[in-house]
Amino acid sequence: MAEEEETFEIGAPSSIFNIAPVQFQTDVSNIASLSVSSDILVIGFKTGRLFRIDLNSPTVIEELELPHKKSLQELGKIEKLFQDPTGNHLIVSTTKAESFYVHKSSTQFKYINELKNVRVSAVAWNKDAVTDNQTGAILIGDKSGAVHEAFVEYIEASQKCNKKVLKDVYKAQSSIDGLAIGYDNQVNSLTVLIVSGDDIAYWNDTIRKKNVKYNDFILGEIFKTQPVEFEQYQDLGNINGSKFSSNGLDFGWITTAGTVFGRITNEKAASKKNIADLKILVNMELPESSHKFKSIILTKYHLILLRGSELLIINKLNDEVVYHQSLPVSEGERFIGLSADYTSETYWAYSNLSIYEITVDDEDRDIWRAMVENRDFEDALAVARDVETKDVVLAQRGDYLFSQGLFDQAAHAYSATSRSFESVALMFINKNQNDALLEYFLAKFSLLKEDKKFDFKMQLVMLSSWIVELFVERLNELDDILATEQLVHLEETTILKTGTEKRFQEFIIENKDVLDKKTAYEIIASHNRRSELLYYAGLINDYDFVLAYWIRYENWEEALKTLEKNNDANIAYKYSTVLLVNDPIRTVDTWLRMSELNAAKLLPAILTYNKNSKKVKTSKHQGVRFLLSYIEKTSTKDASVHDTLLYILISNESSDNEKMVLRYLEEHGSNFYYNPDFILRLCLRFKKIQSATYIYTILDCYEDALNLAIENDMIDLAIVIADKPDDDKTRKFLWLKVADKKIAAIRPSEKDLIKKEVKFLLDKCELLRVKDLLPRIPDFTSIDNLKEEICNDLENFGTIINKLSHDMNSSITINDSITEQIGKNKKKIQIIKAGTSCSQCELLLTSRKFFVFPCGHSFHSDCLIKEILRSNDYATKKKIEFLQKKFMSSKHEKGAKFVNDPEVDALLSKRCPLCSDIKIDTIDQPFDDLTGDDWDV
Repeated sequence: MAEEEETFEIGAPSSIFNIAPVQFQTDVSNIASLSVSSDILVIGFKTGRLFRIDLNSPTVIEELELPHKKSLQELGKIEKLFQDPTGNHLIVSTTKAESFYVHKSSTQFKYINELKNVRVSAVAWNKDAVTDNQTGAILIGDKSGAVHEAFVEYIEASQKCNKKVLKDVYKAQSSIDGLAIGYDNQVNSLTVLIVSGDDIAYWNDTIRKKNVKYNDFILGEIFKTQPVEFEQYQDLGNINGSKFSSNGLDFGWITTAGTVFGRITNEKAASKKNIADLKILVNMELPESSHKFKSIILTKYHLILLRGSELLIINKLNDEVVYHQSLPVSEGERFIGLSADYTSETYWAYSNLSIYEITVDDEDRDIWRAMVENRDFEDALAVARDVETKDVVLAQRGDYLFSQGLFDQAAHAYSATSRSFESVALMFINKNQNDALLEYFLAKFSLLKEDKKFDFKMQLVMLSSWIVELFVERLNELDDILATEQLVHLEETTILKTGTEKRFQEFIIENKDVLDKKTAYEIIASHNRRSELLYYAGLINDYDFVLAYWIRYENWEEALKTLEKNNDANIAYKYSTVLLVNDPIRTVDTWLRMSELNAAKLLPAILTYNKNSKKVKTSKHQGVRFLLSYIEKTSTKDASVHDTLLYILISNESSDNEKMVLRYLEEHGSNFYYNPDFILRLCLRFKKIQSATYIYTILDCYEDALNLAIENDMIDLAIVIADKPDDDKTRKFLWLKVADKKIAAIRPSEKDLIKKEVKFLLDKCELLRVKDLLPRIPDFTSIDNLKEEICNDLENFGTIINKLSHDMNSSITINDSITEQIGKNKKKIQIIKAGTSCSQCELLLTSRKFFVFPCGHSFHSDCLIKEILRSNDYATKKKIEFLQKKFMSSKHEKGAKFVNDPEVDALLSKRCPLCSDIKIDTIDQPFDDLTGDDWDV
């Protein structure tokens, strides 16, 4: 078998379709029927022979012949071949109403006795049920108008065939010209289509048995119900009979009225619109011919019709004839029909003498144009090959939708095109379609954002701003409608507004990083959309803006909630003054709950608040409350914080006492976390005398403290101050000042109080004596008033004198004992060994004058002087210097030396410089060698 590249052209050529004859090495005359499925080509001859060819191996031809148990006259000639979609099963019918079954793996015909005397005209296979070895349930139509259900199973091992036939499951008025079965696995729905004469009908039902394998008679059950739709086409009388071809439920049917084609679907079955939506190609629309249509097959987008020896190919979408060719006919040749392999998408035409293959190349190349004409825009997009084509299709769809008033849908179509952005926007603006314009902007924005090839940052910012503008305008419109809407539309409008708000929120959530913050704020604020403004600001965490917004509207509660939620110290500092002044209690509550606050940065706000709160009780003063809590919580040592707190307490005008100031000062004692000079000046300025005197005492300025108390006639405070110094001299001095003040305050008429005051002073301060007070007694006081105090004082002096005498006697006794001990020591003898060295220079001790001490240390005289001069014994050093000056100034015999002077000997021999306190006093000196002055010894 070989294929010729020869073509025969009549009429308009086509670059998509081509037809070429197929050549065989053997004789193929007397062809009766032809069928192709899954690349299995079967040719039936009138002689009773069959050729079976696998087109993947076209040189191998299997020859089969009808059984010879009966003569050809009895069996009849092969009339039609019916092959299943897989190519595994074949039913052969003869002109004598005999039927046979042939399996792909066998060359033997299996007689179907159950179909005896049945002239088979159509067979419907269910491709979801067919397997390699069984047909599943199938439907068989005959010339009488009857439909039968059958099932065939082939057992390859034994080459036996099991056949079941249930006859007459349906009966039509005319010959069954076409059958088709469709099964939807998703909904378990079965559809059966029957064409008969000029009638068409279909049934649609749900199969009750799940996962059925169709090895039972279940198809016939569907005919127990009425067809979903039934239609009878008008008989025009110019054509006898009809032809049918189907690929599943996609079919073409040649009737006397014309060619009907289309598809039966479950969706349209529910609304009974399948037959109404079928298309019909009236014969009169086609080129004129004296011949009748013999056969029809389908491609994806075209109808292929055989009329006489003419081949017509028609676009199913626009009924345009795209191919019209007359095939060559030899003497005695007659074209019989067409066959399609819908599995492998190959197409064939055949006559009694020849076979032609119809090839299809790039069928959907320009099919989109017809789809656009038919408004099948989705299908057109599916077949569009390039971006430019898709752009045209989308633009055409947009124009169509716009013309139909479907503006929202048009907006989405336009958004994906290259059509000028401005022109599209103006189209919607001119039609006052702001909602559609918003949809266009949203769709365009989404496409630009998803495009990773180019940077559309500026375009996205502009688009997002316009989108925000349109959203808030729409929300304002809906609010206006709700304000005036009648109750009947209130719920609908409310739902619409809720949906718009949700879409707006979703948009800014997804695109908050694209939006220009300042522009968005201005747009939303200009439309007075408070909730949307705050939502956007909160979404981008712009708490500064939210806080400023609430402050602008003096909603302090919301402002403080925002501040606490944000917990940003910098924002707290920024708005501290306005919040504290207007809502002090809640502001301080918020501050105290915030972490990481630095009170020093809040001091300007606190001081501003204090200007108008000087008469507020300190217990209710919020600045004081915050600072006290802050100091207690953080133990801060920041002087500015402590100074501010004390300033507020000291300058406060609401109270006459200084309890809080004093309590603070006493709690901190001498820990000067505050500036004492500054606070002291404040206390003096605001007459906080007790606090001022307390600070004076902490600074050890007792006299100043006492003077301040006395100047303000606060004698009791002065008495307390006078007792504070640890130094008796200072303490006595202060008490004498108190005495001066108390005694000076006594008037002549109160001279009897002198005795009482003197007694008080003497009892309070044990350092005072009557003699100290007598000079301060006024002249109008007589000595008799103080006689008892003077006598007591004299008695005390007598006691002291006796004690001193006793101490003196004890000292004399001790002195005598020491003198006696010294005398004994003079008689002591110290033995030194030969070769003993000086403890200072380590040279031979006896080389010159030396001293030996009881401890065992020994020194040359000059070395001993040097050792003493290097020590911290300043008294001895001064005496040595004095003796040296005396020695140098006096007249000595020629040759006399300083070290031989008796006074020097007495001074040097008092104590050893290594064992006595002389050495102990050098403990704080460095280990460097200490050198003294050179002495003339």
